[in-house]
Amino acid sequence: MKYSNVELIILHLISEKKSLSGYEINRLVEERGYRNWAEIGTSSIYIGLEKLENKGLVVSSLDTQKQGKGPLPKKYSLTPEGEKVLLEEMRKALSGKADIPGRFTIGLSGLALFTIEEAIVHLGNKKSQLADQIQHQNNQWQAIGGEKAPFHVWALFRHTTYMLEKELEFVEKLISDLKKLL
Repeated sequence: MKYSNVELIILHLISEKKSLSGYEINRLVEERGYRNWAEIGTSSIYIGLEKLENKGLVVSSLDTQKQGKGPLPKKYSLTPEGEKVLLEEMRKALSGKADIPGRFTIGLSGLALFTIEEAIVHLGNKKSQLADQIQHQNNQWQAIGGEKAPFHVWALFRHTTYMLEKELEFVEKLISDLKKLL
C-alpha cells in the first residue's frame, strides 16, 4: 500500500508527540515550516487523518480535558500497525527506495526515529542510489552525443546531473556528521 507524503508527516508527528489533534498537527506543520517542502494544507491534514484512521494506522478518541466552548476535539494516536508502517516508510524514504517526489526530504524529518547507526546505513543506501543515478545520467549523456548534443539538451542533462551530484554531496556530509556523533 502506498502512503502520501501528508500521511507520512502526520504519522511522524503523532509518533513524536504520542497523541495529537488535527489542530495541533496543523500548528506543528506551520511552526516547523513543513509547508516549505511538502504540499500540506490544513484540509489535507484532516483528510489524511481520516484516511489513516480508515487504514487502521491511527485511532481517535475525544479529548475530554478540553476547556471552553465548542465541541470536544479528536485526539489521534498511532496503532502498532501505524508505528510499523511509519518506520518502514521512513526507512524507504531515507534509503531512496520510495518512488514519491519529495519523500527523501520527509525521510530527513524522521531521522530521530532511528539510531545513528541505522540512519547511516539507510543514508548509505541513498548514497549508492544517487551514485547509480549519476552514472546512468552520464551514460545517457554520452549515448546522445555528449557535448555535440544541442544546447537545450545539454542544459537538461547538466541540470539533472548537477542536482544529483549536489544531493550526493549533502548525503555524504550528513553521513560524515552522523559518524562524528558515534
